Amino acid sequence: MATVPGATVASQPSADAGDPAGLVELAVGSWLGIA
Repeated sequence: MATVPGATVASQPSADAGDPAGLVELAVGSWLGIA
């Protein structure tokens, strides 16, 4: 479970920079967090 929040935190800067991959990682992290 620790790997899920770790991945989202690492993806936040990428998404902030406008990186599509970062947004995808954030979406996946959110799905994993909800599911």
